[in-house]
Amino acid sequence: MRFGLTTLAAAGVLMGTSAVAAQDDKGLAAASAERLAKSGSWRMSATAKGPDGKPECTEIWHFKPDGTGLVESGDERIENTWRTERKEGDTWLYTRSMASNGAPDCLGKRRDPASFPRNLSGVLLIFFNSGDAILCQPTYSRNADGSLTPTNMFSEENCWGRLAPLSGD
Repeated sequence: MRFGLTTLAAAGVLMGTSAVAAQDDKGLAAASAERLAKSGSWRMSATAKGPDGKPECTEIWHFKPDGTGLVESGDERIENTWRTERKEGDTWLYTRSMASNGAPDCLGKRRDPASFPRNLSGVLLIFFNSGDAILCQPTYSRNADGSLTPTNMFSEENCWGRLAPLSGD
């Protein structure tokens, strides 16, 4: 009897889990967006290092509560839109570069202002208790049937930057 009640209770929890998970996902995405907008300005340091051992590129990313933002990369200024979303248990940061001043970025490269707006792009956003976050591309393993399963294994090869809130914003 005890086993039957435990099984029934567990089944009830599992049946309600998807609705709760969907609501939790919306809440977690909103909390991530609020966190980005509350700090407002973040330093993005590339994972790749230059010959001096320092990040090869450092940018300042500004997140406004209305979903617009600005990236300062070298002399380049990129106006963008942004949003966060939860998918498959992960938080994604989606951005779309809308306009550029065409000046050289932190790597010295120029983009033609006529090539904007750009397509929407997404990256995994993983916050740490310190308040910093890393930006990673998802990793997948291929199943026997050909489908893909997220592995959530992150390394320098697939994490290309770190966000740290700027003080005073």
